[in-house]
Parts: sequence; C-alpha cells; structure tokens
Amino acid sequence: MLYNISHCRIWKELPIPCLDVITINQPDDETCLFMVLEKSKELESENGVVISYKALKKACDLSDSYVNDGSAMPGRAIRLLEDTTANAKTHGIKNVTEKEVKDFVEEKTNLPLDKPNEQESEK
Repeated sequence: MLYNISHCRIWKELPIPCLDVITINQPDDETCLFMVLEKSKELESENGVVISYKALKKACDLSDSYVNDGSAMPGRAIRLLEDTTANAKTHGIKNVTEKEVKDFVEEKTNLPLDKPNEQESEK
C-alpha cells in the first residue's frame, strides 16, 4: 500500500523543509590521491599484492576520464583499484603497476589508451 505523506499531520507541522539539495564537491587531485593511498593499504593486504604509487596516480587519472558509474571521486578510483587488484590476483601478478591499471581499463573499455604510432596516425 502506498502512502501520500503530504496528508500526514507530522509532515505539515515541520518547521523546516525536510528535503534539501546538498551539493558535495569532489576533493582536489592531491586529496583524492591521499584517500586512494589510504585505501590501497587495505587492498594490498586483502589481495596479497603491492600497489605502486604510480598505479595509484594512474587509477585517479583514468577513473576521472573512463569510469562513469555515477559515483564521485575518489570512489571511482578506489573501485578501479579494487577491480585491478582482483584481476592481478587472478592472474598471479604480485606487483600492480600503472601498466596493470592501464591494461585493465583498456580491456574493460575496449579503447586503446596509448598515443597512436606513426602508421596509425597517417590513416
């Protein structure tokens, strides 16, 4: 059964509006990287891998451009790192570098992230 709360006595007696839009700004790049760094310690122990600083930076950079799941940063970067470390663990990779992060994004998006070589750029 659905209830229409506009007819509720309590709803009408509230002194302030109950539903306000709250805007939360995304953290700057440095703060985002720090938050991802803190989370990476947990990911390393969970998956038995070592995540390089460059991998963390690459995850922040790529997730801002290629991960579009409706969440804000640093959540997108952390989710990308979670998926990348799980993938690395599956493939027996112990050191997660920026290459693993880039390769994982390429695999999931089916988009090459490298600059085109001379032959490709001539086409």
